[in-house]
Amino acid sequence: MSAHPPHTPLSAPTRPHRRLHWSIIIPLAILLPAAVLFLCERLRVYTVPNDTMAPTIKKDETIIMEGATFFWRSPRRGDVIVFKSDGIPGLPPGQRWVKRVIGEPGDHLKISEGKLYIHSVLTPVRNATGEIPITAPPNFQLTYEDLTIPPDSYFTIGDNAAESWDSRSWGCVPRANILGRVCFRQ
Repeated sequence: MSAHPPHTPLSAPTRPHRRLHWSIIIPLAILLPAAVLFLCERLRVYTVPNDTMAPTIKKDETIIMEGATFFWRSPRRGDVIVFKSDGIPGLPPGQRWVKRVIGEPGDHLKISEGKLYIHSVLTPVRNATGEIPITAPPNFQLTYEDLTIPPDSYFTIGDNAAESWDSRSWGCVPRANILGRVCFRQ
């Protein structure tokens, strides 16, 4: 009798096991959400054409705006935001503006002698260099006695208030117009 090797079942041919490498996963995890935000106009690069936000953002400085933060929280006092001018009386439609939020919905705002009062409490407005004096450009109303910010609206101002056209001249910015906040400047 001849000796036959024991019978072994056939198995499928082996292929190299393919796994996604981290060098692919990490860039995809960053680029895919960034592409979606960009397409939804929630991630943009802008060049600021004037000094109304100086010294925080200087003329011809490049900024990056992101809008993802405002999916889970509302804009806050102190945020530097980008908004569209559509539907704001006194502003031409189709423009993008950069300003600092100083009044939130429901705030009772008073500006007097270059100072901001919220609910009758002195509330300094600050940037990286210190307190921002709320002085007015020529032909601006210097005093707001008692302005109540409407629901879903924000009062904005330029850091260089003496050179800034802002909510003091054209009123509050509707929440629907806010695209995002400045997250990077160069």
